[in-house]
Amino acid sequence: MRDADISDMRDALAALKREDARVAKIRQGRRRGGRLAEFRRETQSQLTGFSEVFASEETAFRGGVSSRLKAHDLLASPGLPATPIYTRLEKPFLIWAFRDGRPIGILDETHIEPLNSWARFRTRWQQQGVIGPKDEVVFYFMWQNDTPGDAVVDVESHLLLNGSCWAYAESGWIPPIWWGTGTFGEMELGIDAELKLLEWWNQPASQPLQQPAQSVEIAELRVEGGFTLGSWGAKLGGEARTLLGSHYLHYNGFLVPAGAVAVFEVSLRMHYGGFNGGSCEVDFLEPARSSLVCPYVELATQSAPLSVDG
Repeated sequence: MRDADISDMRDALAALKREDARVAKIRQGRRRGGRLAEFRRETQSQLTGFSEVFASEETAFRGGVSSRLKAHDLLASPGLPATPIYTRLEKPFLIWAFRDGRPIGILDETHIEPLNSWARFRTRWQQQGVIGPKDEVVFYFMWQNDTPGDAVVDVESHLLLNGSCWAYAESGWIPPIWWGTGTFGEMELGIDAELKLLEWWNQPASQPLQQPAQSVEIAELRVEGGFTLGSWGAKLGGEARTLLGSHYLHYNGFLVPAGAVAVFEVSLRMHYGGFNGGSCEVDFLEPARSSLVCPYVELATQSAPLSVDG
């Protein structure tokens, strides 16, 4: 792929990430204090503009249903080959990192090579609000359906993790059992892997209906601080965990029109949150040989048979 083509795709991919982050913020829950009337006013103020988002989500859903049904119809076509054609995308055209949909410079080193593409990075977050940001490290792959007919594609990929993470909550004076709140710090860190399919023939690119196998939960850390002077009744400090092993991601029945281009994202996502003080880190940089590896995306393709007039 030419550098100019990659530059154009980067602009479009970045715009998609910004929109994903905007919608994600709308979907997030929020904690609010105050009396019921004040709580209701603040909640209602957040509903402004939701109609546009609801309409967009419904349009995307109906488009996804239509594509899914077309895929089923194609698979039911007489004369469809019994064995799919397998295509292996052995290296990504881009490795990129984001925070809340904006590019972020956390990648210390990246490497693109057939069946051996990886990234090394470290990301940290110091708690600044109840709901923190979402970081992503993404491997981008691309495929064009060069067959003369529409194709139904099963997609799979793997992520190999060789890293670590930790979460720490600050101590405080008042435990959370008093009046439902307190000054003990709380910290949450969630890590998951995701396979995302982008219908690049639509601009902005759309996505098919979601399937459970597209995402895998890898780690969920929740820690609570204790008393500033002592350790009675609470856990001081934090929790550390090794991130080790491979994770399988899969999608069945992705419809790609003849001649169309599809883009595949394989990503590691990191979510942060908490209150009253805390911090966390995800480390794929140290020690040596720490890395996040995405070796390939595999496609199993079945195409519509050519019609013969006469």
